[in-house]
Amino acid sequence: MISPDRHYGSEYNALGYYVNNRLSNYGGTTNPPPSGGSYSTNNNGPTTSSNWRAQMDSALLAACANAKNAGVIVFTVGFSIPGDTIDTEGLNLLRQCATSQDKAFVSANGTDILNAFKQIGIGLSNLRIKS
Repeated sequence: MISPDRHYGSEYNALGYYVNNRLSNYGGTTNPPPSGGSYSTNNNGPTTSSNWRAQMDSALLAACANAKNAGVIVFTVGFSIPGDTIDTEGLNLLRQCATSQDKAFVSANGTDILNAFKQIGIGLSNLRIKS
């Protein structure tokens, strides 16, 4: 029996099962994956078990770029604890998605994550509406 999260032979993600090819436009030269990772050179085309992560990361990076181009300030917060750490590709993705390096946070415990959201709140409280 196939477990519920492995229907259609793929992991379920925010865009559905990767066998549905909703990510196939990502991962290549038009929508490349984040830099600094161990992605292969061209991951566009049908989504497979070997390129789904590059395509997923590329889709997120494209969404972040669209938000930033529209003037949205993008903060990222990762929770990386011993035994379940965020890998290099994930850390690079968080940094590249954020508007700037000071808006990318990685927390290792509850105190760190509270401090990250506190810093985000302080940063947002300094924003003003201009006409």
